[in-house]
Amino acid sequence: MYDFTNAVFVSGIAKTGKEDSISALYQNLSLGLVVDARTNQILDVGCSMVMDVTQDFVRRLLLGKNLVEDVPQIVEQLRGRFLALSQKALIVALYDAQNHYLMARAQKAGGKQP
Repeated sequence: MYDFTNAVFVSGIAKTGKEDSISALYQNLSLGLVVDARTNQILDVGCSMVMDVTQDFVRRLLLGKNLVEDVPQIVEQLRGRFLALSQKALIVALYDAQNHYLMARAQKAGGKQP
């Protein structure tokens, strides 16, 4: 388990293609990330994938990565190694989660609460 003291939760969402089994169950692909707010390190990952093996694969690709600095490398790995119909949706959800995280950090830095 990880140190929960500085952990924040952020999520991203993306539409999936009609042919993807995710759309039949969830309508969208959701990606949830637990991130250490001090280091920006991804501590835990959850996603609305149908198969456990898919969720585990995504988790292994993202765990330990930096949500601020490592996204281009993560996307490159997803394009080369995650060869599923939901690849594009997963990348969009990752960018969406990163965007939510960066906006919340900017608000906090400006003295506002996210």
